[in-house]
Amino acid sequence: MREYLLFRVYGTIVSWGDITVGEIRPTAQHPSKSAVIGLISASFGYKREQVEEISLLSASVGYAVRVDAEGIPLRDYHTSQKPDSGTGRNARTFYTRREELLHDKIDTSLSSRDYRTDALYTVCLWLKDGASITLTSIEERLRNPVFQQYFGRKSCVISLPIHGQIHIAESIASAFEEISLLDEKLFLWNTFRKGSHTRYFWEECNHHGFPKDSLRMKTLRRDEPRSRTRWQFGERYEYSAVISNKQEQEANDE
Repeated sequence: MREYLLFRVYGTIVSWGDITVGEIRPTAQHPSKSAVIGLISASFGYKREQVEEISLLSASVGYAVRVDAEGIPLRDYHTSQKPDSGTGRNARTFYTRREELLHDKIDTSLSSRDYRTDALYTVCLWLKDGASITLTSIEERLRNPVFQQYFGRKSCVISLPIHGQIHIAESIASAFEEISLLDEKLFLWNTFRKGSHTRYFWEECNHHGFPKDSLRMKTLRRDEPRSRTRWQFGERYEYSAVISNKQEQEANDE
């Protein structure tokens, strides 16, 4: 038995950054670990340059997610401008948009950015050996964040309270089965694209609890935060399972 922290992630628009090449900025179908660590880091008030604190946080927690509704894809043709901030000793920080626009050199970039609309997920965290943080402190900060919380990009603000709960269970699968954060009064299920199966993703561990016949894939993901200021991410293995909703319902009835 171990403690798990579960919380829901719902946004009218979300974006889970994936490997980017050129002008196309894709999104994964479920939250990346780096996105969730970024969410928690903002809740604690960590700034991007606090690399050590963010790395310790990421190394302290294990991560799993259930896709309750993957949402509808949306692509935005995006135009952005930013001034030349210089390098080294000549580097400059702009504190307002007015300062940026008054700069004599402004670069314009074009990109196609992918989002998902009406997406709903349940995230599950647990502590690893030697963790430098507690699940209780994470849950408290998610309820009372220091900085604004958002899902992937600053334009993707949370649409409902995150609503975290700590639960003791034998495995990740049991934790997902035994606790429900999906308030039927808030979510009109007929408006979501919910299929006949539910997908689960988790990082390598010996307490996932999913049946062997449901294990589908082992994927190498590059979403372990290393340095947010340098956009550096490490690799980790992610496992997935696909469970029929009928099978889940029969297990709950028992």
